[in-house]
Amino acid sequence: MTRNKKTYRALLIATLFVSVKSGFAQDGAAQPVLPTIAVSASAEHGSYDASRSRAGTKTDMSLMDVPQTINIVPRAVIDDQNAASMQDTLRNVPGVGFSVGDGQRDQITIRGFNSITDQYVDGIRDDAMYYRDLSNVQRIEVLKGPAAVLYGRGSAGGIVNRVLKRPQAEPVRDVGVMLGTRGERRGEIDMGWNVNDAARFRITGAAENSHSFRDQFALNRQAVAPSAQFKLSPDTVVNVELDYLHDRRTSDQGLPAYMGRPVDVPIHTDYGSADAANSSYNDAVAKSATVSLDHRFSHSLAFHGALRAYDFSLERKNYVTFQPIKAAVRPTVTLDQSRANGLNMAWTAYLS
Repeated sequence: MTRNKKTYRALLIATLFVSVKSGFAQDGAAQPVLPTIAVSASAEHGSYDASRSRAGTKTDMSLMDVPQTINIVPRAVIDDQNAASMQDTLRNVPGVGFSVGDGQRDQITIRGFNSITDQYVDGIRDDAMYYRDLSNVQRIEVLKGPAAVLYGRGSAGGIVNRVLKRPQAEPVRDVGVMLGTRGERRGEIDMGWNVNDAARFRITGAAENSHSFRDQFALNRQAVAPSAQFKLSPDTVVNVELDYLHDRRTSDQGLPAYMGRPVDVPIHTDYGSADAANSSYNDAVAKSATVSLDHRFSHSLAFHGALRAYDFSLERKNYVTFQPIKAAVRPTVTLDQSRANGLNMAWTAYLS
C-alpha cells in the first residue's frame, strides 16, 4: 500500500511538470514583442563636476595634469547646501579648519598652517581681513601645499581662490530668499543680459539682516557686484568688474576656555558688552575694481593680464579675554575692550 502511494505521487508530479512545461512553451510562442521605450531626463541642479582650474599653474588645465592637490567647490554645491559663508563652503574640503578670527574675518587653516594672508580672487591676492560674501562667487578653489613659485609669499598650507561670476551667453534671472528659525534673513539677486554677442552684462547682489542662536548677535550686510564683458574680436575679450561690500556685525568671540575646555555654560551665552550693537562690533567696507584682458594667439598660446585696485576700511570694537581664567571656587572672567581702525588700499597687476 505504501509503495502504491509513492508510485501514484511520482506519476502525478511528472504529469504536472510536463503540462506546465507545455503551457510555458505555448505561451512563449504566442507572446507579442513589446516596443522599446527610451527614457531621458536632465538634473535640475548644476553639475558638481569641476575638472579644470587655473589655480595650480595659472593656465586652464585639467586637474589630472596638475601635480598638486586642488579641491574645488562649484556653485551647484554652494546652492544645494545653502551655504552663506566661506566657512560653510569650505567644510566640504578635507584638511581645512577654522577659528573665530577675532569675530572680524575669515580665519582659515590649511593642513595645520595659518592661511590668513592666503586669500585670492581670480588669482589675485586679496589681503584685506574681512568676511567674504558668496553672492558673486562662481566657485571656490583650494590649492594645497607650498605655492610661492606662482603666488609669492604665503604659508606652506596652500591658498584659497575665489572665482567670481562673469557675464555669460545664457541670460541669468535668479532671485533667492533665505529665512531661518534663529533670525536669519537674507535676499540675493543674480541678473544677466546680452546686448549682442560682443557685449554682455551681469549684476549680483545681496542684503542681509540676521540674528543667530548667540545672544545679542546681529549681522547687517549689503553687497553688489556689477560686471561687463566685451568681445573685441573672436580672440580678444575684456572683462570689467566692480565689487562693493559693507559688513557690520556683533564682535562675537565665543566662549572662553577654563582648564583647557570651553566654560560649562549655555552655548548662547555672550561674553561682552550688554549693549553689543553699539559697543562691540566690526564695521568693514571693501571696494574693488578689476579690468582683465584675454587674448589667444593660437591653440597653444594665450595671454591673460589683469589690473585690480581695492580699498578696505575697518572700525572695530570688541571684547577679548584679558587673562586666563584661574582655578578658584568662583572662577572669574576678566575682559578687555580692544579698539582699532584700519585702512588698506592697493593696486595689483597680474600677468600669465
